[in-house]
Amino acid sequence: MKLKDLIGHIRGNTLNRFLEQEKLGFELAFVDFFMKERISLESDIIILNSEELSEQPTVIDGIEYIELFPMGELVTVVDDILASSNSLSDNDVAKHFLIYRNNETPGWMIPDGKKDIFLWDGRS
Repeated sequence: MKLKDLIGHIRGNTLNRFLEQEKLGFELAFVDFFMKERISLESDIIILNSEELSEQPTVIDGIEYIELFPMGELVTVVDDILASSNSLSDNDVAKHFLIYRNNETPGWMIPDGKKDIFLWDGRS
């Protein structure tokens, strides 16, 4: 799943139903979204249980995952973006969300010492 797909679930009020269908094995209150290897529009998103996480970044099977946001915060930010302009496409909302995320957490680091790789420069 990509960020624009997640945005589509939030916009369509189908996120909870989608998560229930995923049979996560933990309460929705503990849903945390992570991006594979870097923060990017093209990065795959996985869902993890925030209660079971002990360190950032998270490494699973040798693959690094960087926290995007916990579910509640992600939904709040996306709803705020949609309230300001509901005519944006899911991809444009995703771009705005990544700008917000990058501004809110500019110092998050990945193991090699580089800042999160943010691959959208603000241009369409």
